[in-house]
Amino acid sequence: IFIVGMPRSGTTLVEQVISNHSKVRALGELPYAGKCMQEIQSANLPAGQKVRIFREQYNDKVAEHFGEVNIFTDKMPFNFQFLPMLAAAFPEARFIHVYRNPAAVCWSNFENYFRGMAMGFSNTLEDVVHFHSSYVSLLGSYSELLSDRVFHLSYEALTIDQYQQTQSLMQYLQLVFEESVLTPHLNDRAIATNSR
Repeated sequence: IFIVGMPRSGTTLVEQVISNHSKVRALGELPYAGKCMQEIQSANLPAGQKVRIFREQYNDKVAEHFGEVNIFTDKMPFNFQFLPMLAAAFPEARFIHVYRNPAAVCWSNFENYFRGMAMGFSNTLEDVVHFHSSYVSLLGSYSELLSDRVFHLSYEALTIDQYQQTQSLMQYLQLVFEESVLTPHLNDRAIATNSR
């Protein structure tokens, strides 16, 4: 299960909801999709072969660090950039796009201090707004391309109508509804992002 969106959009909350299900293991923000894309991007190979190599490399990295896991979450927000490749490489995967009020998500990115180059766009409000605009445009294109493969989940809707939104999410994921998914605050897994 790939959970994507802008940083600070609610991806951590959604992962906590999903991983409170007995059949799902949360793996957090995995850097593997981005690394695999870098490795195959410049390779002069047919598209089908790139997709196969991407899948193998990603699965190998997950198995190397976490062993064999059946259903797991990868909530790296920036994976939205790789949705077509992820969808081609993992036809069995589910994709959840978490979105939030643009002003709220842009301000939250700006007001938090993030280490690392990947979050450099959050240093000025102008850059955050520009990045958000690019993200919205790209997600729009990918959503048209992938149509029903992507479940769009509003952070605000989830916090206002938790039961209905969580039920819809479980249906999309084809998981039997469990009461535990309604208590993400009781999830005992550690959170390593600013959301902690």
